[in-house]
Amino acid sequence: MPKLILGTANYTQNYGIKNGKQVPPEEVQKILETAIDNGINFVDTSTAYIDIYSHPIKFIKKINKVEDYLHYVGCSELAHGFDKINDEQWDGVSVDTPKEALKAVKMKMSIIQFPYNVFDHDITKTKFFRITRKHHITTIARSVFIQGLLLMDRPPIGIEYIKKLDDIIHPYGISRKETAFLFACGNSNINYIVVGVDTAEQLMELINLTKYELPWSLMKSIYNIDNVPEQIKYPWLWRL
Repeated sequence: MPKLILGTANYTQNYGIKNGKQVPPEEVQKILETAIDNGINFVDTSTAYIDIYSHPIKFIKKINKVEDYLHYVGCSELAHGFDKINDEQWDGVSVDTPKEALKAVKMKMSIIQFPYNVFDHDITKTKFFRITRKHHITTIARSVFIQGLLLMDRPPIGIEYIKKLDDIIHPYGISRKETAFLFACGNSNINYIVVGVDTAEQLMELINLTKYELPWSLMKSIYNIDNVPEQIKYPWLWRL
């Protein structure tokens, strides 16, 4: 089962299509306390969360207590994409597409972060995971809920594909949230999963879900959801 990394984009700005809000500081503290109490001591952050005009650099920070969120005890720096990037100065890279992920493994990056979810899993059709296993590259999946799109009752885009997903999971009596999270957890080639939450209760819900796994028949049906348009599965292309 992949380990969890706490996403922090909504700590400093409005974030996510579902709620689009910033988490209050007191709730951030509760989330961090809950994470640490349950053995989650990595957070995912970025310069872009603080200054939207800066070149985005990803950080995977290790913390031992809430105060370490700002004064962390360990850090890995990930380039976000390849624009103006000198690969020798980075611990890893955060990519957006399977093509970029394959470029990252050829560059022998030690850490690669990439989107992976029920609509965006074409990376499994490539040699990516075979290469990362061979070279012991750390893999980090993000966007398992597609910035909250998969959690919406009335999604503004992707309705056709979300209905297809709902039809698949209905016989199993499982929610869309549970399916999306456990689908990513079910890939044994993924070392870590970045999850963003609005409350400590939501984090505990996901932590408790890690005790379960999806049946292979359901996993297989989800893998068969393909040809999802880029305008749906890639948030940076959304026009809402």
